[in-house]
Amino acid sequence: MSRRPKVLFISADNAGCGFWRMYLPALHLLNRGLCEARIRNGSLTEDDLEWCDAVVLQRYRKPCDSVWWELDKRNVAIIIENDDRYDLVPPHSCWKKPWPHDEVAAVGRCVALADAAFTTTPQLAGHWAKFNEHVYALPNSTDLRVAPIRKTGDMFSLRPEFPTDGFIRIGWTASPHHAVDWHVVKDAIAEIGARYINVAFSFMGWMPDDIKKLVPDSRIERRGWTPIKKYLKSLREMRWDIGIAPLQQCEFNDAKSELKAVEYGMLGIPCVVSPSAPYERIVARGAPHVFLAKNYQNWVAMLDWLITDEAARRDAGAAGRSFVEEHYDISKNVELWRDAIVETIERPRNARRAEAYHNMKAMTR
Repeated sequence: MSRRPKVLFISADNAGCGFWRMYLPALHLLNRGLCEARIRNGSLTEDDLEWCDAVVLQRYRKPCDSVWWELDKRNVAIIIENDDRYDLVPPHSCWKKPWPHDEVAAVGRCVALADAAFTTTPQLAGHWAKFNEHVYALPNSTDLRVAPIRKTGDMFSLRPEFPTDGFIRIGWTASPHHAVDWHVVKDAIAEIGARYINVAFSFMGWMPDDIKKLVPDSRIERRGWTPIKKYLKSLREMRWDIGIAPLQQCEFNDAKSELKAVEYGMLGIPCVVSPSAPYERIVARGAPHVFLAKNYQNWVAMLDWLITDEAARRDAGAAGRSFVEEHYDISKNVELWRDAIVETIERPRNARRAEAYHNMKAMTR
């Protein structure tokens, strides 16, 4: 294009996924001068519709609705962003209720009718390519400038100073659909909590209710849902020393990205995680701060090691920070977003939409 494209990002939520997949790319496209960008969480205005060259719709599931019709009248490129396999949500997950079969089918229909689809990993791209030939795997990336490291002696810190309360903090960012994953690590947390009175357990977002049966209230911390613009700042302020990412072994979790490991590496802390496919991949790439725990004994042993060996904990965290900076820095990856957006704008619009509109009109006659 001879000018900067105007891109409208429509976030499906005001929390972690909305931050990583909508707000952060939009912010960096704008700040780097690669695109003009706006982000919305909800309805569009008439000015938005007239303004944009492309719209990125996160987890959209209303194919060819009035929004699509208005965008098509203005020749706006429609891009669908998905970072999960909704068809694989386990029956016992709280996500199953908002993702019944007809809603899953509607997402696939949206991808099929869109001008392009964005996702996080090559594995997810392979799935969405069954619906649309123009699929882009744009990796989750982080802004390391938002969480700067400051060296103090031989220690690295993301905080104004290290906590002085004497606690070592084990942290987890999670949403309610991780309730089933909590059971993977619950017994190990109980053991660690009993073994070390100087260990606190800290949660951002959702927190399992029964943690209070395992650990005294004085060693439990929680920060609730954080506005999208303050997500990284809030994450930094948690003052964690070790991160965890328990996941049940299932196809849905194997289809996820390695985002938690990226978050913890950005914070300069090591993490203990389940051996699901995304974490096995990041370990295979050489992530020095990610440690796989296959069972209860592994969870206890690795957490015990990181708690008691301060030098190992700090070295792994600092090395993880460098790894994330090399592979997951948004300032390096943002051009992938710009290139995918420009390619989509410059291609002809998806011809299948015209047929879909025709069929919808025929059904209403």
